[in-house]
Amino acid sequence: MKLLVFDKEYCQEDGDCITILNKSLKDYSITLTTDSKDAKTLYENSKFDILLIDFTTKEGNEFLNYVMEKDSEQRVITIGYELTHSEIQGCEYCEKNYKRRRLVKPISVVDLYRTVVNFDEMSCDYRNKFNDTKVILKQILCKYSYFDYDELSCEIYSNINGTQVLRQYLDLVNDLNIYKINYQIIDDTSIKVLSF
Repeated sequence: MKLLVFDKEYCQEDGDCITILNKSLKDYSITLTTDSKDAKTLYENSKFDILLIDFTTKEGNEFLNYVMEKDSEQRVITIGYELTHSEIQGCEYCEKNYKRRRLVKPISVVDLYRTVVNFDEMSCDYRNKFNDTKVILKQILCKYSYFDYDELSCEIYSNINGTQVLRQYLDLVNDLNIYKINYQIIDDTSIKVLSF
């Protein structure tokens, strides 16, 4: 089975899930490219069983649209940090018209493995979930290693102080604003989520 991965920013990310996946899937051939022209050339010259595309960059979105114009039946896993649908018309349209699954960065190797191996037997894990604040909050917090979430008190907190924690705290507050999650700042390491 052949996989093509197009992720313009793959080299800048923490972790190397593709190498781990490649070692786990012995009968798979995985090609990674960070260049959009290279991705188009590879796609035109070879048949790939599954494509992984970071659609959140301009080049990634263009490549995804290019692939969908060529073959709407191509199996695609769309990836990216943004907590948005890969199809502007929403999940129902995507499910009816394409063979896509969605994963959110940072990508869990287990989720990636499961999605690749069981692609045809599973539905998209993120179907209609980007309107669910709890799901969005959970995905946001995956990016912040210094912070935990207490579901009972609805508090995001860190038990550590320092420059790195403060940087993450500021980025976290920015993400909460971007995704319109209501919150109240408690102190310089704690935030209370107000409503879902």
